[in-house]
Order: sequence, then structure tokens, then C-alpha cells
Amino acid sequence: MPQNRTDISSALTRQSRIRAARTVDHVLNCGTHDYKRTRDLPGLVPLDPAEFASATPQATARIVELLQRGLRMERARMKSGHWSYDLNRHLALLQALRAEQGICRPEKSPHGRAIAQKKRRPTELDDVFKHFGKSRED
Repeated sequence: MPQNRTDISSALTRQSRIRAARTVDHVLNCGTHDYKRTRDLPGLVPLDPAEFASATPQATARIVELLQRGLRMERARMKSGHWSYDLNRHLALLQALRAEQGICRPEKSPHGRAIAQKKRRPTELDDVFKHFGKSRED
């Protein structure tokens, strides 16, 4: 149990960070489930519209590469404090990448059926917390 104001304040701050991380994770998961390639990708990666419509594994792999590159660039802008960093674009890139990676390699059960993706903590958020001098667990 907290003994003084500092302990109470740090406990509340920790709870707030945990709630914020859960909220962002929820937003990412919802956006991943609502993802539509032809609607969401044109503003995120420089590709020909014909490549968006292609469902081949090679096209999907190319899209994943472009999304990863875009995400690296957006993270670099965030870390450097660049004026052009856009949190909404960062989240959209994460959602699109998760969705495309799910298309590339759906998880299979031993019986050959696709199973739901396991919920995991997004490691991408760790960069955001590190930028502000915090960790996710604090």
C-alpha cells in the first residue's frame, strides 16, 4: 500500500500508462481487423493501383517490405522529434503491417485449419515509451 504522496502519484501514473498501452493495443487490433488493402494502402505506400489489387504472395511480400520501410522512417521521425512526425500515420502503418503479415502467414492448427492470432503486446510501442524516457511497465 502506498505510504506517501509520491508513492500514490507513481502508482496512479503507472496505472495510467498501463491503461494507455491497452487502449493503443485495442485501437491497433480494431484497425487491423477493419483493414482493406484497396482503401488503406494508397496513402501509406508508393505503389501502382494494380499492385494493390494483386493477391499474389509476391505482391503481399512487397507491400510488407514497403510498410516496414515506412514504419522505420516514421519511427526515425518520432525519435528525432521531427515536425513532420504523424502519430495517425504511425498507427495506420502498424495496423496495415499487422494485417498484411496476417495475410502472408496465417497461423495454422495441427489439423490444418487457420486459427486466431494470439494476442501479443506490440513491441512497436516500446519505442514511443523509450522516446519519452519511460518503460511500458512503469
